[in-house]
Amino acid sequence: ARFVSEIRIVGSLDHPNVVPIHDVGVDADGRYFFVMKYVEGHTLADIIDRLAAGDPATTQFWSFERRAELMIAVLQALDYAHERGVVHRDIKPENIMVGSHGEVRLMDWGIARRIDQPDPGEGTGLIGTPAYMSPEQAACEELDRRSDIYSAAVTLHELMGLRHYLAHRSDSMFGLIEAVQHEHVDLFAGDAQFPPEMHHICNRGLAKDRNQRYQSAAEMIADIRA
Repeated sequence: ARFVSEIRIVGSLDHPNVVPIHDVGVDADGRYFFVMKYVEGHTLADIIDRLAAGDPATTQFWSFERRAELMIAVLQALDYAHERGVVHRDIKPENIMVGSHGEVRLMDWGIARRIDQPDPGEGTGLIGTPAYMSPEQAACEELDRRSDIYSAAVTLHELMGLRHYLAHRSDSMFGLIEAVQHEHVDLFAGDAQFPPEMHHICNRGLAKDRNQRYQSAAEMIADIRA
């Protein structure tokens, strides 16, 4: 059911930062398949790893401004999906591809859902990647676009600071999920290389109370551009 749901959702999203589906069908053994555009490049997780390792070429290329532009592209894909009633539910560096010509693609819509429709896999428990979940997703509550905003802010913080905001909780899944819901972290503590405005953007995006976050991807984009 999730496979069919992903086909329907991605097939409805015609956006430069979403990989298009070219074909769909059933093979000779009765297995469903779909064919997507092949994206050559690297995941954002690979880029963050290289930046954290101090790779000179990667560091020189991925300036603060280029990292900000990359996140704007991701948020533009989210804004487009949200306006059509779709939440991604698994925003993370591994699901963001940067192509050989700098194109940015938000990948893996396998657990995405339409806000006005039930989850095809409802009843299967915690869905998503705990380290990048919003507090309400970790608590298995009803989600809206602001949950994706939280996950995007986690990704933005990691891209700028080159460490996950809950890296100190990575040894325990229970501790990680508890921290996502309740622990307020001092973001960029002791890190003076980025302007205060970026601290403000990450802090607002990572507000535990969804009413205190950015209410749309477009709102977050406006602050990053400013």
